[in-house]
Amino acid sequence: MIQAKHLPKIMGSLYGVGAVALAIWTIGLAYNLPTRHIVRHWDLAWVGFDVLIGSTMLLTGFFAVRRSGYIILSSGALGSLLLTDAWFDILMSRPGVESHRAIFYAVFIELPIAIFSFFIARYTLKTFFISKQH
Repeated sequence: MIQAKHLPKIMGSLYGVGAVALAIWTIGLAYNLPTRHIVRHWDLAWVGFDVLIGSTMLLTGFFAVRRSGYIILSSGALGSLLLTDAWFDILMSRPGVESHRAIFYAVFIELPIAIFSFFIARYTLKTFFISKQH
């Protein structure tokens, strides 16, 4: 296992406190948020998120061509963004054709690319750091 000896031990405690605070916040949201809500700039939010995904995908491709270790970060971020996109696409789609389309895209496009991106991050992390240690 790779050790990050330069990180202060307090970091673990800070993230733990953050996780507990987020859990409390989430429980509060679960009880207080309405099940329906009309929002402004719905289209801008989705287009902006897709631009973020596309930019991260381009960045990951750039790092792949350059054989840069930064692909660990960008491909991990890309996988996370794609999982988030699939989750929200499915949950926020209307029943029927829209929902079926969201599930189709998630199963056949977003999730496979996310899994591949995580694989690339893991593979690069292992090979990058193992070769540097020897």
